[in-house]
Amino acid sequence: LFNEELQGISNVVAKNTVLKITFPNDQVSYERTYAYNSKLSGNTLEINFNDIFVKEQKSILIRFKRKGYVSLPITIKTELKYNNSGQDPLVAITDSRSSEIKITKDEKEYASGYQRAASEGYIMEITAELYEEAVKLADLEKYKEAEKTVKDALLLLENHFKTTGENLFLRDFEKKLKDYVVIIKDLKNMDPTSRKVSVKYHKQRQFKTVSCPSF
Repeated sequence: LFNEELQGISNVVAKNTVLKITFPNDQVSYERTYAYNSKLSGNTLEINFNDIFVKEQKSILIRFKRKGYVSLPITIKTELKYNNSGQDPLVAITDSRSSEIKITKDEKEYASGYQRAASEGYIMEITAELYEEAVKLADLEKYKEAEKTVKDALLLLENHFKTTGENLFLRDFEKKLKDYVVIIKDLKNMDPTSRKVSVKYHKQRQFKTVSCPSF
């Protein structure tokens, strides 16, 4: 076990890793960060990753809301700071970049900026959020609303598969959602004790769903 711990320590490639994301708050407003804790200061988000290991990748999904019609490109600036643990003593590294979000009606230009992994991560987080909402509605005995919420999530997944293609993890999640539609219908006929047990189980299960590996 001690040897495995030493091996894990040696695989750390970056320490004290912090990502800052700056957005134009005259064009968009920040709504939320999925899966990670973040700190907002003005128009800059800060996300602390701490240690990064060999071959580890981090995907960040952030939701912004447009402030009216946007005609100009939206420039997002990022600054990644970390200590390179591959050198002794540690060397402080700063990597600054910027990217533009542009509005286009050209299919080729849209395709050039499309990222499948980002799309899959987005649909996973949105549908998982709808699942959480459905569980809460079922807890309040609002079964029709809960069933509709799950079906909305299933429709999003169906459209995603049609436009993007297959993903085994998302297909597995789709099956869980379909199973929950059946459970919602059964909840109406359950006695109060059984109903509470079922809702409690799915509340615990939703956290496992949301904490799935990032795409």
